[in-house]
Amino acid sequence: ITSTTGDPLSQPADAVILPATPANGDLDLVGTIARANDALGGELAALARDARFAGTRGTTLVVPTLGN
Repeated sequence: ITSTTGDPLSQPADAVILPATPANGDLDLVGTIARANDALGGELAALARDARFAGTRGTTLVVPTLGN
């Protein structure tokens, strides 16, 4: 396992951990989270909504990227 700093969406990686925050009971789609959602064609927001994931403390959401 290695870690690096910088833009997580511009680095080749097998896994990426992104901090998420809630907004009005949903996942707050700003910054890197918004860019990740765009890169995945909106699937991050859809998966978070389906899983009722809002990015609250102590929660996680695993999202398959299928190589994207």
